[in-house]
Amino acid sequence: LNFAFQRNEWRKFRAPKGVTTPKGRRSHTATVYQDSLYIYGGYQDLMGSTSELWAFHFGSSPRLSEYNIQHDNLAFV
Repeated sequence: LNFAFQRNEWRKFRAPKGVTTPKGRRSHTATVYQDSLYIYGGYQDLMGSTSELWAFHFGSSPRLSEYNIQHDNLAFV
């Protein structure tokens, strides 16, 4: 989710057509380092545990940059 301050509303981020995104999970690890969000592992319903590593690069999405705040290598979404 991302928050649009100008509109005072939450919006669900939608990846561009053809881009693979991670499935929903719980008990995962997530961290922001420099200009990326990294998600590792967790449990997927009925699929069990996973050791996938995903990265989301904030600079690669002009739509997201409108809704997030970046300060000292941290992103507040």
